[in-house]
Amino acid sequence: MSQISISVRFLGKDVEDAYDPNYLSLVSLINDALNNVFGRHKHYDESFKLTGIVPWSNKGIELNNDKDFQNLVNLIQAKGLNSINLEMDALSLASLSPILAQTRPEDNHFASNAVNVDILYGESDDAISVEYIDWSDEDIGDIVKSDSEPEVDLGFDINGFDGDEGMSDCESDNEDVSIASDEEDDAVILKMTRDLRKKKDYAIQESRVLKRKKNDKCRVTALCAGKDKEGKKCPWRIHASLLVNKVTFQIKTLKGGEHKCKELFKNPEVTSRWIAQKLYGFISFNPNIGCESMSDELRKRFSCSTTKKRLYMAKKRVLKIADSDYTKSYAKLHDYANVLLIKNKRAMVKIQYETQGVETYFKRIFISFDALQNGFIRGCRRFIGVDGCHLKTLFGGILLTTVTLNANNGIFPLAVCICEVECKDNWKWFLELLKEHLGIVNEMALTIMSDRQKGLIQAIDEVLPGCTTRHCARHIYANFRKEHSAEELRGMFWKAVRATNKVDFEKEMKKIKEFKKEAYEWLMDNEPENWACHTFDPFFKIDHVTNNMSESWNSLLNEYRKKPILQLLEFIRLKIMKRLIRRREKAALWYSDLPPRVHRKLTKISKGSRKLIVVKASKAQYEVLEFIDDEERHYVVDLKKFECDCRAWQISGMPCKHAMACISRNSLEPIDFVDESLKKYAYLRTYSETICPIPDQCNWPSVGKPVLLPPVKHVKIGRPKHNRKRERNEGPARKKRSINVGTWVANITFSF
Repeated sequence: MSQISISVRFLGKDVEDAYDPNYLSLVSLINDALNNVFGRHKHYDESFKLTGIVPWSNKGIELNNDKDFQNLVNLIQAKGLNSINLEMDALSLASLSPILAQTRPEDNHFASNAVNVDILYGESDDAISVEYIDWSDEDIGDIVKSDSEPEVDLGFDINGFDGDEGMSDCESDNEDVSIASDEEDDAVILKMTRDLRKKKDYAIQESRVLKRKKNDKCRVTALCAGKDKEGKKCPWRIHASLLVNKVTFQIKTLKGGEHKCKELFKNPEVTSRWIAQKLYGFISFNPNIGCESMSDELRKRFSCSTTKKRLYMAKKRVLKIADSDYTKSYAKLHDYANVLLIKNKRAMVKIQYETQGVETYFKRIFISFDALQNGFIRGCRRFIGVDGCHLKTLFGGILLTTVTLNANNGIFPLAVCICEVECKDNWKWFLELLKEHLGIVNEMALTIMSDRQKGLIQAIDEVLPGCTTRHCARHIYANFRKEHSAEELRGMFWKAVRATNKVDFEKEMKKIKEFKKEAYEWLMDNEPENWACHTFDPFFKIDHVTNNMSESWNSLLNEYRKKPILQLLEFIRLKIMKRLIRRREKAALWYSDLPPRVHRKLTKISKGSRKLIVVKASKAQYEVLEFIDDEERHYVVDLKKFECDCRAWQISGMPCKHAMACISRNSLEPIDFVDESLKKYAYLRTYSETICPIPDQCNWPSVGKPVLLPPVKHVKIGRPKHNRKRERNEGPARKKRSINVGTWVANITFSF
């Protein structure tokens, strides 16, 4: 599409310039108009309305978002016209937060209306660098699964239990085991974890079976119950009695020397209580673990085995103890939310629950802190990533998170939400609270990156209709590869995604079309404006095409997704609290005004610019020649406007190699041509505030609210699957016979 002349009339003045409508947004038009009239960009407390004038009727069309503007452009060009007249009016805003008034206005685009937030009851280490990654087929295969797929790798650690560490990477055989009530009470179950005799451990270690002849509070006499090859009893015998201090047992007699009997692999000493103690962490981390996997773990750790019934009973004991810890964690959420608000006055903590009779069940919780709110407004670009991940607990649940990038391209979390399922209603509730807390007024100055989760796109359209959206190219390719798996298409796809100008994008798409027309049509039907880099608005200074920042944050929380809800929330709070102070102190020692990652990337770009040919046209304008695949390409660079024809400079905020070549030829400082949002000053403002610590749980004041119970488990529609118990007189299950279709030939005759 050719350039079009746009005239904006504001305060009696006309601002006219030529634009390429493919790379234009309403935010850019507003800033250009303000820059020509006042010599500055839009303040955070300002809002404007643009109206397009239809020449043949002189009627005004209100432009609320970029889509409305694009429709107007298409309408004008359909009539053969090449100019558009717009009228711009200033709108007044509501009262602003005092904290925002202290910030530099040119760095803010949102206003916060919320000052003090109460709990809503019954109503409602350094991050991984997010750089471009050349994803392999294995990486892509990990994410090609349905969001509704249930998580089966569950578990948690119990504090103070002296069992073995749990393992979270075991396979589940999907055995359907229900948590039935045990005959013993909780006191007896807890007692078995610490009152187990050491002699049992020794007997299992030596693969022997002990027979207790006497076993009381004062004396113990044990015999070996094994037999030798000739069927004779083993002569081994031990006797111990209690000393005067009534604490220590002393061995008085030890006869028989070495055992003469056979070693037992399937040892009767391996009881369900002993298994529950030794495999507590392993089972609690994997609540859906099957008996076969438990048996394999016993064999690997202790070189022993037991019956399936004992393994089943051991699992029941562990899950009963673990279940009580998860329930207690939900019961403390009201007090936890209260103490967060006491120590962090401007934090937002909201809990929603549902009541059934006299019981109150947890539904969802939202948490964000004022330090994160102000850090985002003062120092971050208006680009956030949202994602959801499954909680691997007994009660399930979804953790919704939103993060952004600091000036060093590191992860800066904004808010978290824990809810029952990932759906439109929960996403809408989460985004509404996020919008309120961040004080989002101008939705057009916001971009949301997502993986297109269930209900998220619909929720964004309703809560933030004016914002721009980006879809993770990694997930786009995952779906693309299902139908078009040719290896050649993989390289073409990523080159098209990362192309920063329309010419290079269309060149790569043409190659895809020539290779496979269906692949080209699939990509064009999936809205390239949401994942192709050349369509990104230069206002945001972000060239990311994947949602790696959200994936990296989720991987940081991976182990704690198995913990009770209170432990997970506390881990997140402590992690963010430590990160704020650590990064602020570390940034104060930087020798450069550029963050380390920006500095390294700029150095890399500078090295790549050495072979380019620079032709000077004026003091600020240059023509740069580059040879790409034996083809000579010309790029126009304007150092005054911070522009290059390749558009990499405008999109990323950092000089491209063509601009860097011009900067080097004139011995200029590259830092002067880097966007302000990528400098040390912006980074320090991001981490300028802190999260206040909270006291120990025993010192939390009680709010006197109803005790929250874990969320209600909803049974899925349909007949549940069961493994039928076979009768004693039944033989083994028959294996299903498979037919090799490749070698089976059938002659079929049809007669009519």
